[in-house]
Amino acid sequence: MIPFHVANHSNTRATTDSVQTPEYLYKYRSISGQAQGYAKSLVVNREVYFSPVSALNDVAEGTFRIPRLDLSELGVASEVANNVGAHITDIWVNDAKDQLRNAGVLSLSSSANCPLMWSYYADSSRGICVKINTDALAAYRPFSS
Repeated sequence: MIPFHVANHSNTRATTDSVQTPEYLYKYRSISGQAQGYAKSLVVNREVYFSPVSALNDVAEGTFRIPRLDLSELGVASEVANNVGAHITDIWVNDAKDQLRNAGVLSLSSSANCPLMWSYYADSSRGICVKINTDALAAYRPFSS
């Protein structure tokens, strides 16, 4: 099973604990302007594009919050616990940011007939929606030789 989250109509998230991976997922794509090259790569070359997190269109995407490590529970003096906990948390945050900078995101939908997706990601219904087999996607290895 591929780990992912599926948004339902109430805008809550269901995790892989309760959702089976669908056989197919869908990629909406414009076919005009600069997006035409991505659409051609997707359809003709069967290549998918992983966007850098910095290029995502929602300011909340790629953000995270790591709670400060609380060492006072271990019997460490509170001032030392605060300083050490803050330092460790900063290390975690910086490591997570480094990992995120090198990550790519492939955005897919579980529905091929969502008017909002057609409107926003497929150039007001003038683009395409490509059906992607999740087994083939799970076997995908970028830059493999």
